[in-house]
Amino acid sequence: MNLPLTPPSGSARHRTPASKLDAKQVGSIRQIENIAGQLDGEWTMMGGRCGLQEDFGAFRYQMAYAGLALALTHFHRLPNAPGVFKPIFENLIRKMMHPGVWMYWHFVSQGGALTNGHLWGKLKGKWDPVKEDNIMFSAYLTLLPMLYNYLFDDDRYAQPGALKMSINPLTFGDRMVFEYDQHKLSDIIYWQMVQNGYLGVACEPSCVFQICNQPSILSFRIEDFIKGTSRAQEVTEGYVKAWKEFGSVDAGGHFMVHVVTDIKMPIPNALPWLWSDAWLAALMHSWNPEFVHEHYPAMLQKFLIPGPDDTCAVRLWEPFEIRGVTTGADTADFGWAAVAAAELGDDKTLRGLLAHADRFMNPTWRDGGLHYPRNDVRYDENGIVRLVEPITSNTLLPFARLNVPNGLNTFYNQPWTRAHYAEPLLTEISNNVDVVEARFDPSASELRFTLNARQDRSGDAAISISNVFEKGRGSWKLYRDGVETASGDDERVSRAADLKIERHADVMELVAAREAASAYSLVWA
Repeated sequence: MNLPLTPPSGSARHRTPASKLDAKQVGSIRQIENIAGQLDGEWTMMGGRCGLQEDFGAFRYQMAYAGLALALTHFHRLPNAPGVFKPIFENLIRKMMHPGVWMYWHFVSQGGALTNGHLWGKLKGKWDPVKEDNIMFSAYLTLLPMLYNYLFDDDRYAQPGALKMSINPLTFGDRMVFEYDQHKLSDIIYWQMVQNGYLGVACEPSCVFQICNQPSILSFRIEDFIKGTSRAQEVTEGYVKAWKEFGSVDAGGHFMVHVVTDIKMPIPNALPWLWSDAWLAALMHSWNPEFVHEHYPAMLQKFLIPGPDDTCAVRLWEPFEIRGVTTGADTADFGWAAVAAAELGDDKTLRGLLAHADRFMNPTWRDGGLHYPRNDVRYDENGIVRLVEPITSNTLLPFARLNVPNGLNTFYNQPWTRAHYAEPLLTEISNNVDVVEARFDPSASELRFTLNARQDRSGDAAISISNVFEKGRGSWKLYRDGVETASGDDERVSRAADLKIERHADVMELVAAREAASAYSLVWA
């Protein structure tokens, strides 16, 4: 990767104040791990009200924002524990390529939505889900591998054909295979943006949404970290100019939702919907924070509902008729409000929303994961918001709990340098422990990490730490709960008490008896 070796002159490396993950934050990571680790075609706890993968609770959104939540957690909270996150990312990317995630595009590509109904009957259905339009999928299939490459210094998804989607139907058509890689996908999206004057790439045909182009901007920025390019700057500058024609904010004071490009018609947030404002605010805060802070707080105040004991919720939009049928959809207004509050540093709102979820949304622990079961009831008899969509439980509440104030903005603007990947890193962790702290302090030459035993798993704790040997750091000592338990140098392990330590190239492999919690400190002289 083309990251700088050290921070620019006058720029200190960003460090979130050190703190250990709490039980609910660990449970949030485990919930994402649980849904991502399911077999192909299994979507337990993920199914929402729309079975056609058309609404904003679709599988692709759940997995993409789960990945972004993990990326921010790794970057801000556990920077020296890639082994916690890498296997989960691989499962998320695997499941993103399952046809159950993207086959909706064949039907959606024909038009017929509320704002492009005039195209119905004029467009032929498409099967390739990333070749043209459908930024609501292609952006995320690009973003997750880019994040993987950047976070773990592993370019496996940059190899030709590494991202392969295929279907082999039993009762219709023929086998179809669509092969891409992260950079090929990025190029496809970029050139569509250029052709559209940087307004963005369409989701449904001729419908360019502000929200759905934000993940592509983030993906370009990550690609810039990897390749040393400046696409994100080019695209954001062009985006701001292009949206001036239609207005980024509508007459009602909400973010413009989208533009129907073939008839040049802007679509305002007329109902209005909080999810649309909050979602855009959270993502755009990465690169345009001043604009977000200027407009979003007033939008939010129109929806907030104060509750008992400092809880708060948000007013839900009213279902409306589509073709004579009253229709609702998973839009996750509550979840996106929590994500935006976390990113914008609105601690009062965030605490109120999380407190509401923990009091009124039936928090449940399952296989180590913190889960809020789906509930289609909008309000109870007391007017309390009870609605829980799967994306709120699986992705958005974890995102809000795990992020830090300005987390996405910092991630966008203060990338790791090459020096990060040379630090001691927990690269493999047995599945019977949770890592609640993992941070290297270069000034003290100290790696601190804390392991908590999982109550639902047995066996010894095993971890691998890279960049320990052969790096010229010299003598080291390992402490557990303040007591020296091992020592060595750049070449060997000299002594180990009460635990097993072996050297394999630059890696320290450590096996220890499982305890409720153990705080480790690996210090170089």
